Amino acid sequence: MSYDVILRKVGSNKIQVIKVIRQHTGLGLRDIVALVNVVPSTVKADVTKREAEDMVNDLYKVGATAELVNRDPIDKTSRKRRRILFQH
Repeated sequence: MSYDVILRKVGSNKIQVIKVIRQHTGLGLRDIVALVNVVPSTVKADVTKREAEDMVNDLYKVGATAELVNRDPIDKTSRKRRRILFQH
């Protein structure tokens, strides 16, 4: 099974959120700022549950709100059937 990490709120520590996202994704600064400025946004897609939980917890520690979402293996084309598993 694969999971997505959705950023819902950035909080007051925008710079710390950017650092956490960079640490987990390896994206460039310009791409991360674009993700952070338009929430909700998918920060990381198609990752293992462990990796997604670690990222959600790290974002929570710096004041952001994020969700771990299960990608429905039955219908990958439809994002309407996704189920929220873990949220901070």
